[in-house]
Amino acid sequence: MSHYAPAAKAKMPLYKRWWVWLVGVVGLIVVGLIVILGSATGGSGGETEVGPIMPNAEQPADAPAEQPADAPAEIKPPGIGDSASWSGFGSGGTVTLNSVRRITSPESPSGTSPENGSYLVADVTVEAADGTISGNPLLWVVQSEDGTTYPADITALAAQIDSAQLQPGRQTRGEVAFDAPEGALLLDYRSPVGEPLATFSIEG
Repeated sequence: MSHYAPAAKAKMPLYKRWWVWLVGVVGLIVVGLIVILGSATGGSGGETEVGPIMPNAEQPADAPAEQPADAPAEIKPPGIGDSASWSGFGSGGTVTLNSVRRITSPESPSGTSPENGSYLVADVTVEAADGTISGNPLLWVVQSEDGTTYPADITALAAQIDSAQLQPGRQTRGEVAFDAPEGALLLDYRSPVGEPLATFSIEG
């Protein structure tokens, strides 16, 4: 009696199997989505490339920053023809800078030639409002832009402001001389302990 083994069943090629095609289609879709998302974010890592920051074409790179609209304006001291008042340091009053002039030689016989080319002569009025004050020339100082100070020269003028003490309501007017260079200057009227009470700006 003959025995015959059953023939082996032929295997189906991979390309004919449905699940192979399904895996391939799904893989293509996933790759496509990755490419699309990578392009949208500027790179596969999701980072966006940022170019160098360029200065505003309408404003130079080294232009100073603009001041805020509500920034306080710089306060300039009063000048010739103006008055300045104070209240404090045990007194109160008003100083007026009436005018200034220059002289190249002293008006007093005891005076000497100015070391800075000429004398600055300030015509001032001092009025007391509170306490006792004085127009004493030794209370006046001129300061240049570099911070150098020039005290009053009491020998330059034949007649200078009175040094008498003033009671409230009284005033005195006179001149004070300074051996100071020409240019932008600040004129200070100070208390006996050196505190500035009134300051004026002078171009001369």
